[in-house]
Amino acid sequence: ELRRPFKLPEWMKYVALAVAAFYAFTWLVSIPWCASSGCASSLGNVLYAYFIGIVVVLFYIPLYWWRRRSDRLLLAAGKASGEKSG
Repeated sequence: ELRRPFKLPEWMKYVALAVAAFYAFTWLVSIPWCASSGCASSLGNVLYAYFIGIVVVLFYIPLYWWRRRSDRLLLAAGKASGEKSG
């Protein structure tokens, strides 16, 4: 119920959805194609780098969940989230 200094019109959510679809297409189709054809690098086929990036992102997800869980446990114990122990 806070007053906002600026609010976008309702139709902007469809623009955001179109931009997200474009980015998803670029990420899922264009980047692997470019990596396999060597268009962005003089090294030739660097498709393995694309998959290494995906693996790095997938490793991040459980670490993020672990951090959120530990933050909730700290708050439940009555400690401030920025307080250092020891």
